[in-house]
Amino acid sequence: MNPLSWLLVLSAGALFGGMLMFSLVVAPRVHACLTRETAAELLRGLFPWYYGYCGGLAVVLAACAWWTDALWVFIFSLPVLAGFAFAGGYLLPALNRAREQRDEDPLAADRFSRLHRLSMLVNLVQIVLLAVILVRVAL
Repeated sequence: MNPLSWLLVLSAGALFGGMLMFSLVVAPRVHACLTRETAAELLRGLFPWYYGYCGGLAVVLAACAWWTDALWVFIFSLPVLAGFAFAGGYLLPALNRAREQRDEDPLAADRFSRLHRLSMLVNLVQIVLLAVILVRVAL
């Protein structure tokens, strides 16, 4: 296996593991251990870093797939990368605005809830795509 193939597997594994850890351990524990406001403030500070870290790994994954001629990995990595761009560039600012307006505008609470569900769906789709990539690379 050449170095770019190793980097492809490493970036896919780090991305998959990081996303699972954040989604299944960090975020739920933050909500369980902190008050609602403190948890929201902490996660609001973490999410830009999360999207930056994961988006960077997705760029590495896509680039390695392109340069190793792993076309199907490249194709599967594009929606993962697009998901981070969408979530970090659109969803996160929209969620922050809806959260800030939630107490003043009753519709903002509903908007926040819908956007949050959408962000969780995007995250789930990305995790499934990464799982498929890892299983296919392993076989």
